Amino acid sequence: MTGERTVLVVGHADRPDAGVLARRAEDWLCDNGCRVVATDDDRRILGLTRADVWMPDLTPSLALSVGGDGTVLR
Repeated sequence: MTGERTVLVVGHADRPDAGVLARRAEDWLCDNGCRVVATDDDRRILGLTRADVWMPDLTPSLALSVGGDGTVLR
């Protein structure tokens, strides 16, 4: 794989551990050369400080769902 890997982080706002897991993943991903993106809401709710704002025209390499069963309904 060439180029920058972009990871979209999404989380379940009602799960207390989701923010902790999302922040740990964000740190690991950023420290290992990935660009992390998230919606404004997820950045705020999960406490992501290093993630860029995701824009719909950006196609991530991977979506990481934390705090749920992996089902994305939005």
